[in-house]
Amino acid sequence: MAKPIICGHRGVAARAPENTLAGLELAAGLGLAMVEVDVRLTRDGVPVLFHDAGLGRTAPGRGAIGNLRWSALDGLDAGCWFGPEFAGTRIPTLADALAALGPDMGINLELKTDGETGPERMEALVKAVLDFVTRTRMEERCVVTSFDREAVRLAASLEPDLPCGPIIGEGDPREALREASGLISIRHGLITPATVVAAHAAGCAVHAWTVNDPKAAERLAALGVDVIITDDPEMLQGPGS
Repeated sequence: MAKPIICGHRGVAARAPENTLAGLELAAGLGLAMVEVDVRLTRDGVPVLFHDAGLGRTAPGRGAIGNLRWSALDGLDAGCWFGPEFAGTRIPTLADALAALGPDMGINLELKTDGETGPERMEALVKAVLDFVTRTRMEERCVVTSFDREAVRLAASLEPDLPCGPIIGEGDPREALREASGLISIRHGLITPATVVAAHAAGCAVHAWTVNDPKAAERLAALGVDVIITDDPEMLQGPGS
């Protein structure tokens, strides 16, 4: 049985500020095959890496990302909250992030739509991300995931060959397979042998999140999970190396 790919969560969230170039560069230095990042859309249509709906936790200020122009975000310190050695780290655009990837590194683009004002904003995010991925010819290195089932459906309809899948945090993941197109991302405690069998039968890779316990990683590897998403890839080098 093939060992699962180890995917750095939000870059390498245990070792560097999340969703920053510092984390992506660390992931590349560790030789990771894949990273996961969160993508939001600014008011003026720039895809940026940011997890929360608004400023405050990882970058100073107030306001929803979707209500702010890129010029208001560019230059904010997105690293000092994590440690003084990361002071001055900026919020990256999606363009910055894709340029920083290791030469053979894949990327899981989690589309964040919570806090947005309506379906048109979701559609704008999906189209902006897919447009950039296709223009830069990154299709073979990218997958798209989201808690927003409508975003997943739209992405899959626009780019049928690009793996797109829902993120499942509760319930029976098998019920979401009808909306998956090549992958499904599941909170690791929900994954059973039957989950993996059903997903693989549907032609979907299984991504397990967020796994920070080596024993849990060993269990998932034994089940045949395809990708293990973790904050601390170095801790899980056994199952994924």
